[in-house]
Amino acid sequence: MGFDFVPVSAAAIAAAALVQNVRSRKSKNVSSLDGSTKQLTKEDREKLHKQKYQQYAKEELSRCWMYRGDKKKDVDEYFTLMADTGWRLDAVRKPIKGGADLEVWRLPGEKIHRIMGVTNVDATPDICMEFFKDTDKVFTKLFPKIDEMFKGGAVLKYLTKGKVLCHAEFNMPSPTGKGSAPGLKPRDFIWEQTTDKLPTGNALVLAKSTDKHDVPKQKKVVRGEVMVSGYYGRKIEGRNSSRVWYIVQADPKGFLPKWLVNLAAGKQADNVSRLGALFQNNQLPKL
Repeated sequence: MGFDFVPVSAAAIAAAALVQNVRSRKSKNVSSLDGSTKQLTKEDREKLHKQKYQQYAKEELSRCWMYRGDKKKDVDEYFTLMADTGWRLDAVRKPIKGGADLEVWRLPGEKIHRIMGVTNVDATPDICMEFFKDTDKVFTKLFPKIDEMFKGGAVLKYLTKGKVLCHAEFNMPSPTGKGSAPGLKPRDFIWEQTTDKLPTGNALVLAKSTDKHDVPKQKKVVRGEVMVSGYYGRKIEGRNSSRVWYIVQADPKGFLPKWLVNLAAGKQADNVSRLGALFQNNQLPKL
């Protein structure tokens, strides 16, 4: 039987977070937006890339008038978040399996922080989007590869072209170290997912929890909530590759301190690094 308790002391967790933050500040050899390596401090990278990301987001926002209804609202919310000036660069991590390094950004201000992972992927936005379009394969092949906490899931219903209703269950990540947190109940989420090619030619995969379903709650699982989250792929000029942003905000609900949830949340950024590791030479992964 699982319970929502804190298995490690707050002091130990705070100390681990402090060490990680100090180490991340020392990083100087970092890759630029086009994948080349330049000598930049973490602070310089944050300033330079934040400006670029805001520029990209505003470019997409300028075309939101082409959408209607809920889609317009969700796309607008996603890129408004991306353009927020409050993002701070938490860390620059080595890639999971070769390739570009991973930027981990955090947007404080809400009880549950927004997390943004950014990396380069060796495929164009079209190729990345093709893989997400095969929604059955997303659950049977993709999620087990990119999310270590994924337990299982499926497409519940095909709603419209490029839009599906999804359900999945995840273990809770440990706030320190690897693996899942012992003693915590798993969480399940029900969300609508859309896959779109944007007017700019870039790609966007959006997810947001919905109450429009009849899936009952389970006694041994806590029902969580996903706020507007998703992957944005933008083609790197002159190359068959993309810069990919993964913005996520998930409330696991239950009786967990929000500071503990926020400490563990940064690990979700690793998903985009694992995604990038799957693509090579602008080809669909053979999973």
